[in-house]
Amino acid sequence: MKANANACATVTARVPAEIKAQVDRKLKDMGLSATMLVNAAYEFVLVEGRLPVPQGAQSPRANKPQTKALSEQDAKAFAAAWSQRAVLEAPAYDGSNFKELLGQAKGDYYARFA
Repeated sequence: MKANANACATVTARVPAEIKAQVDRKLKDMGLSATMLVNAAYEFVLVEGRLPVPQGAQSPRANKPQTKALSEQDAKAFAAAWSQRAVLEAPAYDGSNFKELLGQAKGDYYARFA
């Protein structure tokens, strides 16, 4: 099925009321609409691969992933917990197929009742 290049989707977003009112006034003064703003923002992200950030603005989430470094105490606690982890080892594979293994398991199970 061929996609329609003119198909549109609806975008819903929550914006602080005062910011929306201020931006709506500015957009109206520029002869633009909120739809044109959203389309321009989507195009920017598509082309640039990042969020648009105003000159001089320092947005903590705009262009870098959110990470949190472990404190020294948390790092030590994690290392201690990690060193005590239990790793179960699977028995060595002896070349048996499923039917053989099932037969052996049944034999072991029923042997307990003898």
